[in-house]
Amino acid sequence: MASNNSIWPTWQEHKLFTVLLAIILVYAIVLMYEKITLTEREVATAGYGDQMAPTITVSGNGTASASPDLRSVDLTMTATGATSNAAQDSQSVKMTSLLTSLEALAIADADIKTSNYSVYPTYDYDQSPAVITGYEASQTVTVTMRDAQLVASVLQVAGDNGITSINDVALTIEDTSALEAEARVEALAEARAQAQSIADAMGATLGKPVSYYESTGGSYPTYYSKEVMSADSAMPSIPEGENEVTMSVTVTYAIE
Repeated sequence: MASNNSIWPTWQEHKLFTVLLAIILVYAIVLMYEKITLTEREVATAGYGDQMAPTITVSGNGTASASPDLRSVDLTMTATGATSNAAQDSQSVKMTSLLTSLEALAIADADIKTSNYSVYPTYDYDQSPAVITGYEASQTVTVTMRDAQLVASVLQVAGDNGITSINDVALTIEDTSALEAEARVEALAEARAQAQSIADAMGATLGKPVSYYESTGGSYPTYYSKEVMSADSAMPSIPEGENEVTMSVTVTYAIE
């Protein structure tokens, strides 16, 4: 029988209860130990989980070239008059003659665009205050040529029509996407070869790219000429050569 002085049963009276209580205590101690061990491990490795995997970053360059398929030139016609309207009327007559000659070369209307039009007074600065002596009207048209044979003809026609100035004969490629793709392949091959060489030297295994950046550039020749050709001038020669497209890439690779 249990003692009258204790609420707990004796071992002899309730052996099963005593065994269950012991098991619960042992289990609680094990759980506490595992919790303490896990906390210590988390403290010891704090910050390591946020570190980036090892990588190497390399750069590569590639180039591709082709002959230009677009040519453009700025043609400026100016005229003077005693009034603003008189200057514009005179300029308009000259420009109409030039445009008619350009159309005769089978240049599409969409390839002839006015890029500048201005009217401004001219002054006599020998007087004080300066006085207006007249007006000057100026119009610039940008002519785009898709046929290389038209360049010399357009410049000759401009001279024949008394053009005031010829500027910015630019030779370009309308769509550079194919050249960019070619240059990109070369640049990526150079970058990967460099990355492989570095990985080998480090005794590491080169993994997949994890980041990529590219930029394009190139050389586009432009000729500048302010000399006005007369009707009896020889046909001008404009060597076209080739335009070059460049591609620079920066690639980051994972390494193991």
